[in-house]
Amino acid sequence: MGDSDATGDSDATGDSDATGASDGMGDSDATGDGDLVDGDRWVPSDEACRRLGVKPQTLYAYVSRGRIERRRDAHGRSRFPLDAVTRLAASGRGGQRTRADAVEVAIYSDLTWIDGVTVAYRGHDAATLAGAQPFEAVAELLWTGTLPRSAPTWPATPASRELCREAAAGAGAHATPRDRLALATTALATADPFRGDLRPDAVRTAARRLLAALPTALVPGGEALTPEHETPAPGGEALTPEHETPAPGGEAPDTVSGRLADEIAARLAGDGAASATGDLVDAALVLLADHELAPSTVAVRAAASTGCDPYAAVAAGLAAVSGPRHGGASRPLEGMFAAMADPGEAPHRLGELMRGRQETPGFGMPLYPGGDPRASRLLELASDAAADDPRLARVQAVRTAAADRGLPPPNIDLALAAVSALGSMAPGAGEALFAIGRSAGWIAHALEQYTQGSLLRPRAVTAPR
Repeated sequence: MGDSDATGDSDATGDSDATGASDGMGDSDATGDGDLVDGDRWVPSDEACRRLGVKPQTLYAYVSRGRIERRRDAHGRSRFPLDAVTRLAASGRGGQRTRADAVEVAIYSDLTWIDGVTVAYRGHDAATLAGAQPFEAVAELLWTGTLPRSAPTWPATPASRELCREAAAGAGAHATPRDRLALATTALATADPFRGDLRPDAVRTAARRLLAALPTALVPGGEALTPEHETPAPGGEALTPEHETPAPGGEAPDTVSGRLADEIAARLAGDGAASATGDLVDAALVLLADHELAPSTVAVRAAASTGCDPYAAVAAGLAAVSGPRHGGASRPLEGMFAAMADPGEAPHRLGELMRGRQETPGFGMPLYPGGDPRASRLLELASDAAADDPRLARVQAVRTAAADRGLPPPNIDLALAAVSALGSMAPGAGEALFAIGRSAGWIAHALEQYTQGSLLRPRAVTAPR
């Protein structure tokens, strides 16, 4: 659920995997039996591909997903364990081929590594970053490859906030927070005369302005924050006007600079919100910042490959993330927690959630057989921050009921719904957090796609008539 690449990992089709990357194969010294290393037989990439019946991109996709190990020999050439290759081929994972005239889609990315146990952004464990680095720093890591030494701030201009307020006000009474984010993104795009500048620095500047302004659109009308909700500067003192960072063009920001998460929490949280809501929101944004080639990210890269501006690329992601099998998977979980008056209701509420569904939202993700590390980290932080909160007891009761029922471990959607419950947030808050957090990754993938310069144009596999 949630990142529905968990349910749509279509690597079972052999050649049609969409995440492969090559390191310059051409290992043509295959011997069939392979080289003996530490008592095991290891074969070069061309031999592994031959045995699996796949192309090199698919083989390396298996490596990136932790399905098969890779080592380099003394000459820097890739080697793969023969036993593992044989088992994978026997399982049918490698032997199912697409039509000969089908075109393989392969997208190279240096951004995120998923090995079935951890998620790493450019070599940094996402679970370690959560709670230790602010979302803005993690976004800059994804965009530049370097983790900033100090926490960056992204001030928004009065004009951009006013555009977001107008977009939110015109969204209608039944609009979700994600709906308002989508409208605000389009409004901000139309006001940026240089939105078509795709140079990396220009894209990063546009991304900072976009993400700094978007929280204004989370609530209808986007009302200005009251002083008690303004984010203090580092050290605890509010910034005075002369200390505010002017935005490009000379406009000063209309709110105090600080963590984006604190403004989001102030806009979404309701009465009785846990005191640590801002910290939990920040951790959620970090853990959601990227997840390799999830469906929304593929949509973003396809859009970016056409040369569209970064606002339009983010809009493509916002459209895809609205589906109930992707970013919207936390919505029914929010409703479940909101309906629970007592932890003792957990089995009944969970049963209602499971009714008529083959897969239960909030539980299980094939990418992580042992459990979603993002969910584990976010729930750990929630437990540390609000151990005595009765709302957390309801979350734990649902987890216990799910385990008793034999459901798989929680995924990030359940953890998002838990944060929403602890913050007494408005319906759809989890989806909004998903969208804002993932926007950092979308921009990073758009930057990669702009640099690669290729047009993503898959071909259909059509049966002859």
